[in-house]
Amino acid sequence: MKTLSAVLLAAALLSLGACQSTPKSDTASASPGVLNTKCPMAGETPNPNVTADYKGGKVAFCCKGCMTKWNGKSDAEKAALLEKAK
Repeated sequence: MKTLSAVLLAAALLSLGACQSTPKSDTASASPGVLNTKCPMAGETPNPNVTADYKGGKVAFCCKGCMTKWNGKSDAEKAALLEKAK
């Protein structure tokens, strides 16, 4: 029984993925002003409620952790990441 519990716990932790547990949404591309269809940092489905302003639009991220990483990037790095996330 302890082994089964440990296996289930490990499986649950692995299913969380690379980002925080922010709910994901498939509506980012339909949100007005959102410039991307994938999280520029993780490549996952972005959450339209987790955004940063960028050149007159908004960039959506899958989690707040990715948004924090984005904020630490230079303008050139942001442009390259956003191009891949369109």
